[in-house]
Amino acid sequence: MKKCFVTLAAALAMCGTAVAQISAGDYMIKGRVGLNTAGVLPYESPFGGKYASSYNLVAFTPQFEYFATDRLSVGFSAGILNAWSRDKADYEQLGESIDKDGVLGYFVGPSVNYYIPLGNRFYLSFNGFIGYFGMSSWSVYKVGDNKEKGSSCANFGILSVVPMLNYCINDRWMLTLSAGNAALALGGEDGMDTPMYYAGVNWGTPMLGIGFKF
Repeated sequence: MKKCFVTLAAALAMCGTAVAQISAGDYMIKGRVGLNTAGVLPYESPFGGKYASSYNLVAFTPQFEYFATDRLSVGFSAGILNAWSRDKADYEQLGESIDKDGVLGYFVGPSVNYYIPLGNRFYLSFNGFIGYFGMSSWSVYKVGDNKEKGSSCANFGILSVVPMLNYCINDRWMLTLSAGNAALALGGEDGMDTPMYYAGVNWGTPMLGIGFKF
């Protein structure tokens, strides 16, 4: 029995060293998905009445890469995210109040990715992206019988770096995990003469993904 375990452990170790390899000339397709939800359960507000709140986000990012060297790849990235929130209150004097907000964003552009091997199966990569980011937002505010709606669109040029942990399952399949980025963006809302900018490092929604090498 002991020999069986030793033999199995040795075989798994050999497989680990054999399958986790990225080489120049490889092509890879990746896809990452992120989900986020948070909220406040209904409760009695100290101002009278009941209150509840919720926030949700769904994001998807496909990516194509070509490995120019064993560590460096160039490619193309895109993505879409949808986020929305809802606040509901039921006050004794004002009646029911509902506040809904949402945003739909998408980006597209070229990318450069650098991989650092951490072990037989793990790689740490830094994914640089430069491209276009578009965003449209909407809002609905209702108090009693009164309702107000609003919407806006914005366009940005964006430069970002996303750190990512990659795990090679075998010679073809890879798991990925990312959370947050460093980014620069410049643009503005439609109809506005004053430009908007963003610069910062943030902790974003964790995104799990899978890649296929061919």
